[in-house]
Amino acid sequence: MRTDANEIVVGFDGSPQARDALRLGELLARTAHARLLVARVEHDPEGAEALSAEIEELLGAAGTPFEALVLDGGSAPRALHELADTDPKIGLIVLGSTHRAGLGRVLPGSTAQRLLSGAPCAVAVAPRGFAGSDDGPLPPADDLRVIGVGFSGSAESSAALEVAARLAGLVHATLRVIAVTGVISATDETMAAAREHGAVDYRLDLQALLLDRVAELPDELRAQPIFKRGDPGTVLLAQAEQGIDLMVIGSRGYGPVKAALLGGVSARVVTEAPCPVLVTPRSSV
Repeated sequence: MRTDANEIVVGFDGSPQARDALRLGELLARTAHARLLVARVEHDPEGAEALSAEIEELLGAAGTPFEALVLDGGSAPRALHELADTDPKIGLIVLGSTHRAGLGRVLPGSTAQRLLSGAPCAVAVAPRGFAGSDDGPLPPADDLRVIGVGFSGSAESSAALEVAARLAGLVHATLRVIAVTGVISATDETMAAAREHGAVDYRLDLQALLLDRVAELPDELRAQPIFKRGDPGTVLLAQAEQGIDLMVIGSRGYGPVKAALLGGVSARVVTEAPCPVLVTPRSSV
């Protein structure tokens, strides 16, 4: 997330998935000690007062303080993108998954999918049903106890690790740092080619790098290095089902700098994970 950012914006349209996003946004704002903005896209300039009353009722008297914003425009993805683009204090946009899809699903063409194709800041997606019941005030979200982060040794994954470690430190959560390398069979004739192209060395180097990075983290994070062989998307999704409260992943390794961009692995994790997923933007370093 932007290093100087202290605002989190939740896209809210009153739908069940917007309730999911609000619950996650409130949790992350409370965790990061950030200012919470709740934005609705509509043409009524007087709508902020009604939105504020609606959010107040959902969060309850003890809820995190927030500001209601009404954004003029017909396209929610464009309006939220422009808001984040013009306000450097916004470090995260929080959205819900698509209500027409299955648990945790983000459909092509949805607001979440479009913002994850180049948002100017980090984007977090709440899985379907994260808010519980579709009626009444939102139940308080539990603190983050276990945060997972995908690590590949790239600058993008290092940025994700930095964000995950910062969040884990704020709430004294356990951090799981997950590195995945593809399986190479010793009996496969491709082993010789893999050695020639450095694939085996990369596997050993990644494991060593993972251990080094975890050793550098503060002891209070109780960081656990997890090194697996297999398909990265499959492994990360399996890990997400093992008690992880938030999965943090980096953007793909190309495209605009400081933008959240989905590659194949991150797109699959966002689409299928049963827990909230936070996608960090590409680092300028």
